[in-house]
Amino acid sequence: MAKIGRPTKMTDNVIRKLEDAFMWGCSDSEACVYAGIGTTTLYSYCELNTGFRERKEVLKSSPQVKAKRVVFDALKNNDLTTANKVLDRATTKSVKDASKVYKRRPSDDLRVDDVLLKVTYIN
Repeated sequence: MAKIGRPTKMTDNVIRKLEDAFMWGCSDSEACVYAGIGTTTLYSYCELNTGFRERKEVLKSSPQVKAKRVVFDALKNNDLTTANKVLDRATTKSVKDASKVYKRRPSDDLRVDDVLLKVTYIN
């Protein structure tokens, strides 16, 4: 017996487009515009498919995870500028103030470990 009713808008192609958009950090409404569906269609699909709803939330965090990986790789390669930015954002006020004491000159050939030692020594 054939199915009666309107065909679903949630085709494999639409789901793939939604997943791409969520990986880029798009909101639900932005992803729906990209995929060519309405938000009501998305929310109805998520109610019936809890696995997709959970995957959607995981995909939405992809840009932050990728950014953290880039920062980690920069630190692993002893990037002094990145190290200073991480310290500025992630430490207490006293360490922030201490890290600003050292200003890198172009002639300096320091590694991230050298900067961390200076900051620790000043504290």
